[in-house]
Amino acid sequence: MKKTEGPFYWKEKPAIWKTLVNDQKITTSATEDKGVWSIKGAGIVEAPADFTFQTTLQLQRLGEISSYFEDVIWNPETGHLSLKIRFLGKKWTQKFTIVPKPPEHIYFRVIEGGFRGYEGFLLVKDFERHKGQASSEVGFSGEFKGEIAWVPDFIFGRAAEAVMHHVAQSLRTLVHQDYKLRNQPRE
Repeated sequence: MKKTEGPFYWKEKPAIWKTLVNDQKITTSATEDKGVWSIKGAGIVEAPADFTFQTTLQLQRLGEISSYFEDVIWNPETGHLSLKIRFLGKKWTQKFTIVPKPPEHIYFRVIEGGFRGYEGFLLVKDFERHKGQASSEVGFSGEFKGEIAWVPDFIFGRAAEAVMHHVAQSLRTLVHQDYKLRNQPRE
């Protein structure tokens, strides 16, 4: 796995950083170089980093946020996540090891399934958009070393970007809703 401390692509490229901060866009990328797939994403979440981090670790909720995920089983004691992923007309059964490293990183590695060896991390950091408004900078970076022989690379790359974008947007919406509910005045 490459660097986990940054600087990351979303800050290295001013045009991308501007769309994240000013336009609230989520950016995703899936590229292949010499048999190594690099899948990345980033965005800003309107909730403090600690809240975003803890909500993201509620992995049993993945099935709620996206129809791409089925039969989600999360065991926080062992750090194992099992699920089925619907992707490009196939269902992939995957088992992950998830290792949270508070306050910023959540590491993952696929230990069983078609993408065995796929590994990476989620980074959650404090970000202040406006004075007094707590937000989070969230980034994702993963690598898969292997051949994707059942579909052309171009199609796999575009599909991976689309799925990542959908999941990131859905997760951001979930965090926003949970944070809003937690902070509503009680009557």
